[in-house]
Amino acid sequence: MGTAIDGRDRRRLERMCRYMARPPLCAERLERQDDGKVRYSFSAPWKDGTRAVVLAPRPPDRSYPIPARQLALPIEI
Repeated sequence: MGTAIDGRDRRRLERMCRYMARPPLCAERLERQDDGKVRYSFSAPWKDGTRAVVLAPRPPDRSYPIPARQLALPIEI
């Protein structure tokens, strides 16, 4: 199921477009640490008291274990 909005309902249509255009994370809460990791602070602490998470950056695309040239090989049947 999805959300249906009448095309003539401009207020609800604009609200949905604004919601869909939002970024997934708030840039003001992201912080790169000296060791290269990224810290994301929450607007409110979780129930267990956690106020932030520290994440390791994703490796560059070229570092995947399968070379890109092998991803496009034909499949033998």
